[in-house]
Amino acid sequence: MKFLTRSSYTAFRLSLGILGVLLCAWLLASLIDLSWVNHTAESKPQSVSDPSVSDSHSLATSATTAEKKRETGWRAVVRHPLARVLAFTGMLTFLLSQFYFRGMLDSLDAATLIPQSTVDSLAEGLVIIDQDELILLANQSFVEIVNSSVSGVTGKRLSDYGWSLLPPTNGQSCYPWIRAARDRSRHLDQIVSIGTGVQKRLFRVRATPMLNRGRKSRNIFATFEDVTHEQHKNEELKNTLQRLAQSRDAIRCQNLELEHLAATDPLTSCMNRRAFFPQIEKQWAESRNRGKSLSLIMIDLDRFKAINDLHGHAAGDQVLAQVANLLRMSSRKTDSVCRYGGEEFCILLPGTSLEPAKQRAEQLRQEIEQANFDVSCPVHVSMGVTSVAENAGSLQELMEQADQALLHAKRNGRNQVVCWRDLENLPNKIVVACEQLMIKDRVLMEHGRCNPSDEQTHISIQAVTALGAALWYRDSATAEHSRRVADLCAKMARDLLSFHESFILESAALLHDTGKLCVPDSILLKPRSLSKEEWSVLRKFDNIGVEIVKNTFRNNLLVEIVQSYHAWYGGTPHDPQQPVGENIPLEARILALTDAYDAMTSDKVYRKGRTTQEAIQELRNCAGTQFDPQLVERLVSIVESPEATAAKPQEEISRAAAISIGTEIERLSDAIDLGDLESIRTITSRLMHTAQTHDLPELTEHARELEREVLHKQDPLKLLQMVTQLSELCRSAQNTHLHASRNNAS
Repeated sequence: MKFLTRSSYTAFRLSLGILGVLLCAWLLASLIDLSWVNHTAESKPQSVSDPSVSDSHSLATSATTAEKKRETGWRAVVRHPLARVLAFTGMLTFLLSQFYFRGMLDSLDAATLIPQSTVDSLAEGLVIIDQDELILLANQSFVEIVNSSVSGVTGKRLSDYGWSLLPPTNGQSCYPWIRAARDRSRHLDQIVSIGTGVQKRLFRVRATPMLNRGRKSRNIFATFEDVTHEQHKNEELKNTLQRLAQSRDAIRCQNLELEHLAATDPLTSCMNRRAFFPQIEKQWAESRNRGKSLSLIMIDLDRFKAINDLHGHAAGDQVLAQVANLLRMSSRKTDSVCRYGGEEFCILLPGTSLEPAKQRAEQLRQEIEQANFDVSCPVHVSMGVTSVAENAGSLQELMEQADQALLHAKRNGRNQVVCWRDLENLPNKIVVACEQLMIKDRVLMEHGRCNPSDEQTHISIQAVTALGAALWYRDSATAEHSRRVADLCAKMARDLLSFHESFILESAALLHDTGKLCVPDSILLKPRSLSKEEWSVLRKFDNIGVEIVKNTFRNNLLVEIVQSYHAWYGGTPHDPQQPVGENIPLEARILALTDAYDAMTSDKVYRKGRTTQEAIQELRNCAGTQFDPQLVERLVSIVESPEATAAKPQEEISRAAAISIGTEIERLSDAIDLGDLESIRTITSRLMHTAQTHDLPELTEHARELEREVLHKQDPLKLLQMVTQLSELCRSAQNTHLHASRNNAS
């Protein structure tokens, strides 16, 4: 208001001055006009003596008068002296006013023009300083920052209040208000701090110079925006990201170790069957494509049951571990040593032909025979050797050759090495046994269960592994169930099926739940038991699984197993078209039994698993109606054996949980990096389901909270912190399992 009053008064005085100048100009113009008229009148001649002159003068006068009469309109106005005087006066007044206003604007002081009430209404701190950094004007927000008053800061230097630059720099010349005055340019978003410890506050400073016509800086405007909370949040976000990155790296390392443990037999530290099959298929393909040599040795401890009976299973385990150590120590880095099952081992020798492989096998046999074991009975092994040079048509046929050679070694005295090539000179009873096996295969082909074409019967282990990995990603609990069922099927098939049939049965066990890849999450991850309608939907997806297996492998026996393992031994009530009794393939009957047993004894989200005895009682109750009675008793003998009783299934569950949760955490971290909320929500749901399945309540609760946070789409920092907490919980769970595994190994 003060500024408006002063400006109005100045304009009023200027207007009066201009009017006075115009009035004076008008009076002057009037006097000039009067004198001009008088001068014209006086210049007229009074008389003329000469008539001729008089006549000529009269003519000139009349011409001039006529010309004057013709000069009317705008020309007369322009030539009028009054108009010229007024034009000159107006131009002079305009130039004087421009000079006056420019001088007045240059002399204006912003600090005195801006009302205090106006700047006090700003939330940001604001100061106006001169070239010497002296504060000319400050608002209430700024004086609160420096803990003073408006009168207390006026005239003080702005740099004297103990500001610190972020990031730190040497000297005070880098303050943004000093650089703005020096560079005559704006300096924005510089962070400064004031105070120490918990009282420390951070501000974003924007400094802008006020320049005159000569681009010289008069005053500097500086605003101070409080960003203490924002900076602390950014710092916390940065620290959280670092913690998450460190945790993710640690989890990846632990996942690699867990994957190694999952591929390693815990007792012997050899490769297990699950890891051996992909390895041997890779070497087989390379041998076929590049013409490289490849040999296989199958090893079995002779009369191992007697060692367990005489000295106990602890001593038997010690013998197995010692034999495995001898096999590993005597093998090359390129060789693969596998505990194939029980007391059986396999050694894969890439780049080795049959004769060197036979020599290696004989050397190993002698080393084991001469080794010192802490048991009273002798420890020796039988071995079967074969190679790709023996014209095996498929990988399964190669392993079948080694298995048949091993069978001959055990039947003909044990403690010896037999090559597949040597079977041509076998006694007649062995030849007859082999011929019977070939006759059995021909019967299977005639019934459509096998196809003689290698292209049609070969089951790609890589394809089985890929589908298993996809199922693991979809639902790790189901994938782990399939793996346990496959291991149990392998034990059931021992001495009951040929090697080739056993391999197909294991593949079917790994693939029997493939249809669940297409099941909706609402059913697959449901935390309660399924309704009748949901079970009906689930059975429809079983048919999709059969189609996936049929189109992927084109193996008739494999498809038949997956298609008919739901058939009941005494007749299927809900599907009368299914085969009955012995018409159900033996492999399908085994898969149905082992699948039911593992399902009963496994923990679910909505229930605890049954004990072994409870599951056995249920299987016996269903013998003859749903399951093959003889196979039920065979399964009972396996699960009640000392070897199975001494096992620790809870450790297997913990390993599965550790691997599954670690994999989900890696995916969750990647989704966080991409900012993909939908993927975060999906992975979190799977993680919660896995934690519930493996009875990890703390991890389950954290996953549930994270899922709620994702649905509400709230604070990103909180979301990141919750993911970090989940990651650390995962690391803790993995460390617990790894520590136990290392202790067991040592």
